[in-house]
Amino acid sequence: MLNELHGAELHGGLERALRRYVRADFLVIDDFALLPMDASQAKLAFQVISERHEHRRSTAITTNRVFKDWPKVFPDALNAQVIAERLTERERAEVFLLDGKGYR
Repeated sequence: MLNELHGAELHGGLERALRRYVRADFLVIDDFALLPMDASQAKLAFQVISERHEHRRSTAITTNRVFKDWPKVFPDALNAQVIAERLTERERAEVFLLDGKGYR
C-alpha cells in the first residue's frame, strides 16, 4: 500500500490512490510496522489511518510488534503514537493480542 501510494504521489495521482484506501468499507493491512519506514511512508500511513478514522471506516491490522516498539519503525515517535491511538481509540476499537505459537 505504502509503495503504491508513494508511486502515485511521485506521478501526481496521490489523491486518487488515497481515495481507494480511505473510502473502502473495510481495509486489512497485514504485517503493519514490520519494516522501518522512511518519512514519506510514515506520512502516507498517517494519512490513510487518519482519514479512515475521520470517515469512521473499519480497519484491521496485523503486526508482530507491540505498540511500544513502533517508534523503532517510524522516523518520528509522535507519528507512531498518534497512529496507534487512532487505531485503538476507546469505544471504536477491539485489540486482540495473540500470544504463543504462530500458525503460518
